Amino acid sequence: MNRFDKKNKNSIRLSVSQQIRLNIIEEPPSGPSHERVISAFREFFRSSVFEKDDSFLKIISIGRLALPTLYSIIVDEKRAMEISEKIFKKDPVQNTNPDPNQKEKEIQKRLSLVRSGACILISKIVIKLDAEEKSKAADVFYYVLANKNYDEDTKLNVLYGIRSIGDSAHILVPLVNEIILDKAFSVKIRIQAIAMMGGMQNIGKRSADSLLKVISDETENIIVKRNAITAFGDLSDYMNDDKIKEGFKTFLSELEKVEDENFKDTVIDSLGNFGERCVDDIFEVISDRNRKIDTRIRMLRSIFKVGKVNFMLHDYVLDSLVKLKEKYRSSAYGKDGSLNCEIDLKISNEIDYIIRNLVGY
Repeated sequence: MNRFDKKNKNSIRLSVSQQIRLNIIEEPPSGPSHERVISAFREFFRSSVFEKDDSFLKIISIGRLALPTLYSIIVDEKRAMEISEKIFKKDPVQNTNPDPNQKEKEIQKRLSLVRSGACILISKIVIKLDAEEKSKAADVFYYVLANKNYDEDTKLNVLYGIRSIGDSAHILVPLVNEIILDKAFSVKIRIQAIAMMGGMQNIGKRSADSLLKVISDETENIIVKRNAITAFGDLSDYMNDDKIKEGFKTFLSELEKVEDENFKDTVIDSLGNFGERCVDDIFEVISDRNRKIDTRIRMLRSIFKVGKVNFMLHDYVLDSLVKLKEKYRSSAYGKDGSLNCEIDLKISNEIDYIIRNLVGY
């Protein structure tokens, strides 16, 4: 994306988020429910660890009536500061540090804590409400993800809450994909973005391209890559055949390039979720003598998972393995019984082990 396109995209996003803000804060929150939310927040921050859940449960019990206050905490800076001051009115910030900016830093820290709590509470409340309220919550979450003024903790809690808004989360996918790809974000928040999309099924499949970019990036953090591999496998049932083929090629390439054992295990486990659409491709790799022996043996373990979890493929996988076993057993030994090919013997022994385990399923 060139600089002009990126600037234009950011301008459009800013316009959308500002319109969202205006729609949400049309009327300032007030009344008994508003005061109850502030009181419960105050209890939360003054109570012990064992009592904090009770404070949040009080806000959740208010239900829909608590949402105007929670929305304002997130999207309205002025009102959020006012509410934060009320919450901490008995614990004013003391300016004892020689750093002249310390007081402002502490105020912002408290505001961040309140906003993070509001994000969590919104997701807990709207999960039981109608599509209209879920849509409004999605707008609030969009506002947070689209604006750079929010810290990672607040964005992280938005990501935790995305599943609660169901299909309304579709407007957030482009923003979540940017977090997945942007290395300026911490590993923690990128992993959460990946995990969230991995659990969103039809919505999550729109992150397929972003996940593949992460997986194929040689400079990428290996933990982020492993999480992307797992998410892609979890979403494979909702992807078209072309995307599965692309994923298979990417997974195979990474399997042969990366030496980390845990990484390889993640690839193999995720490949097992591809099911019937990659069974023949896996067998083709197993039979390819030009491939590394490690790759071929690991692919056998992947085909074991396919046969184990997919009842419809069980017999097909088992029959194919029996034929392969005979093929490699025969080529491993000469007519006089001497060992001809140690690699073929290893493949045959691994197949035999998998067959014995697969028969039990």
